Amino acid sequence: LIPLSSALAENELCSLLSEYEAGAVFVSPKFAELGLAVERRLPELTVITDPGRRLSRESAYSETQLPDVDPGAPAFLFRNSEGAAAMISHQNICSALAAIASTADIGSYTFLCPVYWGGAFDCTMGLLLPLLSGCTLIRRREKRGVSRAIAESEATALTCTPQRLRNLERSLRFRSEQNLSKTAIAMYNALDRLSHIPLLDLSKRMRRRVRRLMGDKLQLILCGGGYPEWDSARRFSDWGIEVRTYYFTPECGPLAVGDSSGKKLLPLAELTVPSPIYGELGELCVTGDRIPIGYYNGRADFPNGFPTGDMGLLAEDGTLELRGRRKTMLCGRDGEPLFPEELAQVIKRNRYVSDCVITGRFDTKTSDVILTARITPDLREVRAVIGEKYSDNRLRLFFQRIMEKLEPELPRKINEFKVVG
Repeated sequence: LIPLSSALAENELCSLLSEYEAGAVFVSPKFAELGLAVERRLPELTVITDPGRRLSRESAYSETQLPDVDPGAPAFLFRNSEGAAAMISHQNICSALAAIASTADIGSYTFLCPVYWGGAFDCTMGLLLPLLSGCTLIRRREKRGVSRAIAESEATALTCTPQRLRNLERSLRFRSEQNLSKTAIAMYNALDRLSHIPLLDLSKRMRRRVRRLMGDKLQLILCGGGYPEWDSARRFSDWGIEVRTYYFTPECGPLAVGDSSGKKLLPLAELTVPSPIYGELGELCVTGDRIPIGYYNGRADFPNGFPTGDMGLLAEDGTLELRGRRKTMLCGRDGEPLFPEELAQVIKRNRYVSDCVITGRFDTKTSDVILTARITPDLREVRAVIGEKYSDNRLRLFFQRIMEKLEPELPRKINEFKVVG
């Protein structure tokens, strides 16, 4: 199974597929023309542009045992963020699927197919995991919102990335609060922050509203990505929907899973920090069966373990603490590492913020980093407070008050901010 990637040209793809005698290739709709061209040149190859239609639980892939193939043979080709095609073996995929299966029993669930294919997460957790676990896959109709697709298909499980989870949570919350008074919404938000105090039944009403929007069938969400979305996962749990959070990398699959508290990550692979840069903090490396074969026409030797590009540390209790990406890390005064992801995560918790990007520049006068937050507002939420007509200055003053309230929660002070979009 080799998802078609744009990282290779037609001739290179045909050569690669012929060399490893590939039987099927998954094609993202974006590269449908390229897939058809490859199929014409390789008539023995099956090109699948819609896995939800072509594959079902009765297909040959519903068995828990893969065909008799070389464990080290490439089974997966995709394009990473740097534009290189990474090669993953059958052994990598089997280890990744076994790690997920050890944390959740999903055999009885009905999964909603992802809209797009070609990414490692969608193919591993959205396709292979449900199929090899004997689940039912329901094809999602195009031009349908996620919540509407869940309601129409009566799916009981869903796979998504942290960003998709956050977008779905915000959309459901906004729709569920429509036609409610500002007083009721304020009361719900207060109860949400003080959920351990049973003051009113408003939170239960909001829960019923949200579940009705999704057909009241969804029970489980498997969420995987580079940085966990804890707040959105907690809100879904409050709505009665279990969220399994995974630290997932395209090359190695799920490397850790969130514990029951929703605050810590438990490793699912052999992780090490061979070269700490600040205390016990350093780049996480993977050893064992999860190391990929390498990159197509690129590096294939990883003597000290496969570098994930993520910075973190392994605590004494065996849990994993993620801090951020190595390539985005900033160095403050005295070499203190600063991670934009940690700061952005706190700011994005605010309901009026749709997205946030943190950048930094070195100040020669103070020998420190000046941090700038570029905030994309959620205009639906903002307009509900300040009205449809507002000036740029009023919008800036609105977010200035928000940044002042968030300052005690930030691990590092933001020096300046800009409202964009």
